[in-house]
Formats: sequence, structure tokens, C-alpha cells
Amino acid sequence: MTTGNSVDTIEDLMRILDEKPEWLVALRSRVLTQELLDLPEKLAQLAATFADFAAATTAALDELREGHSKLEERL
Repeated sequence: MTTGNSVDTIEDLMRILDEKPEWLVALRSRVLTQELLDLPEKLAQLAATFADFAAATTAALDELREGHSKLEERL
């Protein structure tokens, strides 16, 4: 293993990337496609959309249950 920023082994590279997060960001942008780099944001958007859908579905089911209960009472 060498000192400084010389990279002779994979362990050297890992150490440098741990020590210099900005190098890790630069490496990611070179190695990964833009689609992969965009995945965390897209996943967050999907989670938010799903949460909205789940809330709307729950509200609709509550209304249906309430309507069903009222209909049963009338019958």
C-alpha cells in the first residue's frame, strides 16, 4: 500500500474514495449512466405518488364503508 493519492491497489482506491467524497461523486458520474444517477430522485417521486394514491384509496374505501352502512340501516 502506498501513501498519499497514489493508487496501486483496489484498497488504495477505496481508501481514497472514503477520504475524498468529492472523488466518489466524480467517479460515479463517470461510471454510472444518467438513468442510474436519477434513480434515487425517481424512487422518491414514486414513493410520494404511492403515498398519495394510498391515502386517496383509503379515503374512498372509508366513504364506501360509510355509504354501505347507511344503506344497510335503511334496508
